Amino acid sequence: MQQALFALEDSGCDAILLLCTGTFAGLACRRAWLVEPDHLIPGIVRGRVERRQVGVIVPIAGQIDSEREKWRGLARPPLFAAASPYSDPPAALLAAGAGLKQQGAEAIVLDCIGFTERHRGALKPLGVPVILSNAAVAGALGELFA
Repeated sequence: MQQALFALEDSGCDAILLLCTGTFAGLACRRAWLVEPDHLIPGIVRGRVERRQVGVIVPIAGQIDSEREKWRGLARPPLFAAASPYSDPPAALLAAGAGLKQQGAEAIVLDCIGFTERHRGALKPLGVPVILSNAAVAGALGELFA
């Protein structure tokens, strides 16, 4: 990945956005702005939910343990569930969200760039705020590069 970043810089890119919410340690650019969603999203969520209980939906159950570190800055440890934006039907996402709500989640974060407004809409029946990672990153980038 680091070599790809250097190649993008060499081709003239001034800003590079990673299109993944996963954690990538040690990446850097020589001059371009490197925007890593995993550095932005937890802070944005923390500022929006304050002390409320958050539920986080990741695309693969095996990611839950590694995601705990990413979300350690929240006032309360988050609850986790898995549903893939790429292969699971909307009913699976709704079931994951419903499970989080039953455990006490007051807001849900869709923690994958692949989740879209369609996925947020699928969770609307739960009646809790849903934070879409790609929308949060887009908003932050809009402020940075306005």
